[in-house]
Amino acid sequence: AMLDNVKVWNAKTGELVKELQPQEEADKYKKGARNVAFSPDGKYLAASNWQGGTARVWETSTWQPVALLTVESWEKVEQQNIVAYSAAFSPDSTYLIITSDHVSPQVWRVGQWKRKEDVLQGDEKKQAPASAEQPPAATQQPSDKPGQTPAGEVKKEDPKGHTGSVYSVSFSPDGKHVVTGGRVNVAWLWEVGTWKPEFKLGKHASPVYGAGFSHDSKLLVTASYDRSARVWDVATGKLLADLEHLHAVYDAAFSPVKNEFVTSCWDLKVRMWNQGTDGKWKVSTTLSGHHHWIYGVAYSPDGNSVVSGSEDKTARVWRTTDPTELPDSVDALLALARARIKRQLTPEERKRYIG
Repeated sequence: AMLDNVKVWNAKTGELVKELQPQEEADKYKKGARNVAFSPDGKYLAASNWQGGTARVWETSTWQPVALLTVESWEKVEQQNIVAYSAAFSPDSTYLIITSDHVSPQVWRVGQWKRKEDVLQGDEKKQAPASAEQPPAATQQPSDKPGQTPAGEVKKEDPKGHTGSVYSVSFSPDGKHVVTGGRVNVAWLWEVGTWKPEFKLGKHASPVYGAGFSHDSKLLVTASYDRSARVWDVATGKLLADLEHLHAVYDAAFSPVKNEFVTSCWDLKVRMWNQGTDGKWKVSTTLSGHHHWIYGVAYSPDGNSVVSGSEDKTARVWRTTDPTELPDSVDALLALARARIKRQLTPEERKRYIG
């Protein structure tokens, strides 16, 4: 969710640890961070910014800023109008990728904070041609889904990469692949190191806002404004499942420990998906509680929790081992709460939470 500042929280206690300024010249850039990511080695925190095409990086040991990375646009666009949509570190904390408007995903060397040139780029650095299918405006309702377009190997005549804004990026856990999703309704699978395209993952009917790999790096899931999440085979680029939702799907993430994933939907629900013995993906748990659109969702490293971020100005942490249904009475709910609380509440906490 869009923030004025970046807030760091203690995941166990829910206490605020630090509040960080993601952008210089606060008067010029009224909007703050759009996306945040920790490096896997725990040394850095990066935030991509809503304005200015920049990403701020802090050292977690001191919370001091160490870099302000600026993307370079393909076109003559005012820097203030460029959104840096997403940021992701490689599993070995060697690379940081930033996605944004009007430019291919850009790769930075962590620690040196130098950008690698001419990687993850399309054949032509320009917007999609007029003949390309255009997605609906973000203010419109998701459109009806057309027939599926099969995925396959990258053909010689295909543009080798995104020709519009890129909204999402994710590394595979084995560090061999990167998936990016963008405005022109496709996701691309890239090889890390060579940064060459491996597969163009067949068109959704609308932009792809989220994507993530399974814990064994064999599957990936994409989330789209067209009311669907799609599961793909990484080795072949084959579409394995097309999972319909009731509204736009803004993010999706696999568990880091087993083959299940969650999706965040604009119908105010977080859904947990598991694969049955028949190979089909089905909803195992629906998490309700948000009262506005849900933008982001992610697992904790141990897979025991899921966090979701919403337009309702809250981030909620869910236990993946909880029962699907909440207790059916106030007394039962209070009993569950008492069982989980490991200390006595302060008078202020009792007044706030119990009344």
